[in-house]
Amino acid sequence: MKENQDERKKIMKVGVILIMILVFVFWLFVMKHSFIKQASEVNQDKEELQSIRDELNETLDKLNEGLNKIKEVESENFLPATSSSDILMPDISPVSEEQPIIIPELPEPKDLNSSCPAYINCMPTIGAARSCSIPIGCEGITELVY
Repeated sequence: MKENQDERKKIMKVGVILIMILVFVFWLFVMKHSFIKQASEVNQDKEELQSIRDELNETLDKLNEGLNKIKEVESENFLPATSSSDILMPDISPVSEEQPIIIPELPEPKDLNSSCPAYINCMPTIGAARSCSIPIGCEGITELVY
């Protein structure tokens, strides 16, 4: 009887170990394919990145060419001033000293929301239900407390 139980325990251990090995092998097989898929995606990303870099370099070259052309045109069309005082002191007409312009001060608006509460208690209570609505005009001022 005891030999029979020992034999059953050995068979159970061998069965559990075999199932564990099968699960582990299946897991490795699945993971191998996922790693291969990720490696191919990385290669595609590298190719896309290289094409983006090439396009960016072409665009920057075109911009540099355009900038150089603009600089050449500016240097050709630059007319030197007759004297340095023309550059430093442009012709400014004198300002008339008439009466200053007075801007009237606007009256301060009255506090329209002085009757708005700071918060409304919306905690549930036993008995009658409380009104839990913000009064009109107090939307940005009154807060609901739960």
